[in-house]
Amino acid sequence: MMILDQGEKTLVKSWIRGIPLSLYDDQMTDGQNTHQAMKKLLQRLTLKARRLQVNWSEFFLQPRQTDAEWEALALNRFTWLITKPDLTPSLDAPLPHWLDDNWFSLFSPLGLQTLQDWLNWRSQQRSDYWRTLPGLGEIGAHQLDNLIQSLLPDAFAKALTPKPALILYETAVVPLERFLVPVELDGSQGQYRGLGDCFIPANNDFDAIQYWLSRYLEQDHTYRAYKREAERLLLWSILEKQKSFSSLTSGDMLAYRSFLIDPQPAERWVGLNQHKSGAGRPPWKPFKGPLSPRSIKHAETILAHCYNYLMKNGYVRYNPLDDRPKLNDPQQNTCFDTHRFLSENQWHLLCQWLDAQIPPSPTLSDAPKVRLRLMMKLLYVTGLRLHEMAQAKWGDILTVERQGKTQRWLKVVGKGGKYREVPLTAQTVLMLLEHYKHLTQLTGLNVPATYPLIPALRGPINKELSPKAIYTALKNGFQKAATDIMSIDPESATKIDKATTHWLRHTNGTHSVDRGMSIPVLQGILGHSNISVTSVYLHAEKDAAFDAIKVLDL
Repeated sequence: MMILDQGEKTLVKSWIRGIPLSLYDDQMTDGQNTHQAMKKLLQRLTLKARRLQVNWSEFFLQPRQTDAEWEALALNRFTWLITKPDLTPSLDAPLPHWLDDNWFSLFSPLGLQTLQDWLNWRSQQRSDYWRTLPGLGEIGAHQLDNLIQSLLPDAFAKALTPKPALILYETAVVPLERFLVPVELDGSQGQYRGLGDCFIPANNDFDAIQYWLSRYLEQDHTYRAYKREAERLLLWSILEKQKSFSSLTSGDMLAYRSFLIDPQPAERWVGLNQHKSGAGRPPWKPFKGPLSPRSIKHAETILAHCYNYLMKNGYVRYNPLDDRPKLNDPQQNTCFDTHRFLSENQWHLLCQWLDAQIPPSPTLSDAPKVRLRLMMKLLYVTGLRLHEMAQAKWGDILTVERQGKTQRWLKVVGKGGKYREVPLTAQTVLMLLEHYKHLTQLTGLNVPATYPLIPALRGPINKELSPKAIYTALKNGFQKAATDIMSIDPESATKIDKATTHWLRHTNGTHSVDRGMSIPVLQGILGHSNISVTSVYLHAEKDAAFDAIKVLDL
């Protein structure tokens, strides 16, 4: 192991002989001055002396002497150290042999004496472990990790590779990934299994459901919704009805409808925790409470789609939802979702609040607020769905020259894997660039194509945020804004407090139509398959009715 290269050896010899180190300043390429570099070189020599167990290991950490005798002794010891073979790093090597005193003093109180001790300890820490060690700091932690990795690359990689969680499978109310289907109820002998050829690789109900789900992207909202409903029905059919998924009848599905109206026993099925990780939380439950008629109708539509797919591919020969009676829903003819938008005034108030949170010259501590403003405004001006924004990368921005003008479009793969292009105004692009510079220090449209439009605040810049992380950040932002706006406009604050990420999509649609955008153009931007879905943003008839009734005002 080479401890010093030729240039470093020259620098140390010059220091010993009293030659001014400033003469070498122009040779430093890593931002250090020669005195900083010299200090690190002497530390490395001191550590090697320790490893070789010579009793003058601290010699090079003492101030330089000016007499000829000290100079001769220092040159002799330096020559001996750089020519003597070094020890090979090993797991049982003492930490003081490889870490300088400043670093070792942080770990000695923890009882860490060897490199193996450090690796064992480090494998149990978070990536920001330096926060728990005053005096280390983030830069020092990265330098320390890099040092240990250079000494023992294989052991370091093994210690810091996340270990797969032990999955405990149960026949109980647990997420689909952990559900243990009893052999006698797995559907391999289901009452309504297909009699002929089966065109999907599935011998039981669980595999059939998984194959149906595999046709959708896991990060897509459609996948999550379909999986949730299949998961609920499979759990219920086995735990409550003791029947396989492929043996359910139309009568069973009516019973399931009643169950969705009031999931009982509540202690088994209902709870606040919807997080499947379960770490440090109460046990996961599939329901937060009774489902509304609209939600039940949606669930049955998804399950009917599942059964139809399995019928089409020969897995089952019967769809128990085909002849289900119509569900009475008093609100079925109302445009429920289109009421979930912010008025022009409410959006203006929210933008004022967002701007007021950020000082004229934002610092690192303002990054969460800068990113919140970026997410809210980008969702508003583009009308993107949550998972679409989470997936958006700089490489998805398409530049087109038309009629002497530069157009920029965002390529989007939306619901159901459908491709579309969303126009980005010049103002939107400038907003993106400005916010991204504050968050990452990267400027211009030459950001690497793989980098996400919404960057993570911790870890690598190219790490994309999950839809859940974006949803949580935005929901917290809406609630904080509502609290601050309450004293100014209580009605608007109450509305903003209820808002979610999807409200910004509805706000985009409503404001676009109100400002004169045609329904077909809006349909293309929002990615609606059916124009009737886009048409719900037409509020003209209601507005006319509201104005007309004024003739009867008291």
